[in-house]
Amino acid sequence: MKDPQEIKNEIAAVGPVSLWGVRKELRDLRHKMFPDEKIVGLCRAFSKSTIVLLVATDQRLIIMDNFTFYGTDHKDISYMQISGVDYNTRMFFGKIIIEDQTGRNYYDYALNRDLRKFVNILLAKVNAFRDKMVGNGRKNANVADELAKLWKLVEAGAVSKEEFEKRKAKLLDG
Repeated sequence: MKDPQEIKNEIAAVGPVSLWGVRKELRDLRHKMFPDEKIVGLCRAFSKSTIVLLVATDQRLIIMDNFTFYGTDHKDISYMQISGVDYNTRMFFGKIIIEDQTGRNYYDYALNRDLRKFVNILLAKVNAFRDKMVGNGRKNANVADELAKLWKLVEAGAVSKEEFEKRKAKLLDG
């Protein structure tokens, strides 16, 4: 559980954002966040007939959904699970569409200034996580290639098994 005062401080640091109608979501957010998790962006919108609070953290996207009689529900989406983010704006309000493994999720009537800022933050997080994973995949592929080349040298008798083990340990340590 996250300290409520930390949440207030992080929201203040995000900058001005409309939080009208999401008091219950804000109150319950402390139960959904990890103590070491930080809020980087917020946006209030509507999903079907309820108000939702979209919370971008440094680790994931949290969607807090207010149910008038049944409490608050939430949905966690890892940035790696987000396959697309799209939005459009109208005169004052806009719509955000977040596509993940469950399909397309539509959120309407977000204030344009909040929406644009939130989408930029969300896309930056999604792209950073993808770049990190692709980079790790390239690094692992390079290490595997180097190990294969080294093993061929061992088989050819150009490198000893002890030298192979030393180089292997060095490659795997990074």
